[in-house]
Amino acid sequence: INGEESPRSLTLPLAFLPAGNFDALVIADGAGDAELRNLEVPGKTAKDTLAVEVRARGGFVARLVAAKKR
Repeated sequence: INGEESPRSLTLPLAFLPAGNFDALVIADGAGDAELRNLEVPGKTAKDTLAVEVRARGGFVARLVAAKKR
């Protein structure tokens, strides 16, 4: 949650992930008050980070699931 009056750029380390590849789904506030943005980010590992843009007084949730073998 961003409690600031201006937007923030966050870089979240994913070092807590176990070995393997993970797909991320990020849901964050959109441009308007009643809008949401969905961002799918495939192929993340514990060595990666996840970049998230958060609106002023906004927030986000991220879900990481084991990537399906392709």
